[in-house]
Amino acid sequence: GTTLGFTLNRNWTFGHHGRIRSSLFSYLVVYLIGYMLNYAGLLVLVDIFEFDHRLIQGVMIIIVAMILFLSQKYLVFRTS
Repeated sequence: GTTLGFTLNRNWTFGHHGRIRSSLFSYLVVYLIGYMLNYAGLLVLVDIFEFDHRLIQGVMIIIVAMILFLSQKYLVFRTS
């Protein structure tokens, strides 16, 4: 899934023609940060503050997706 996501985002979404190795490394780092952000949000808001996990996950999906898109556009697949 990650390989397909990288390939499609690189070629189709952003039309990136830069170095694959550096953009792949950046892509993996950005996705790791997104995963940790989602996990931290769930940990704090569900486990500590006891909000409904379905509501929090729904909100986190939107927030993390926006952060990942912007990170990919301006950091991972930026044009020179």
